[in-house]
Amino acid sequence: MKARIAPSILTADFAKAGANIITYHPEASEHIDRTIGLIHDCGCKAGLAFNPATPLSWLEVDGGGKADNIGTIARAGADTFVAGPAISGSGDYANTIADLRAAIAEPAKEVHAEAR
Repeated sequence: MKARIAPSILTADFAKAGANIITYHPEASEHIDRTIGLIHDCGCKAGLAFNPATPLSWLEVDGGGKADNIGTIARAGADTFVAGPAISGSGDYANTIADLRAAIAEPAKEVHAEAR
């Protein structure tokens, strides 16, 4: 029988021991977003390690997406974005949404060009 230890139990200990990047399997956490937040709160970068059998039919990024970084996020594999603060904090919703869409579309063009 395998023991399953939630990443949230060990995160602070790893950070106190000097870790600066903490990677875990998302299957080990009931709340991936909370675990990533905890890792960040401990001053560390967060990483996810996927088992080969884990379906990657979609990756969602919830928050933090802005026109200056959303293209990079898309290149990393995300295909669903929650960018509420980026939109609601702008003075022109339509223009901001257009900028986000353009930034997301640009990596697809680059990847397509590289594939030739």
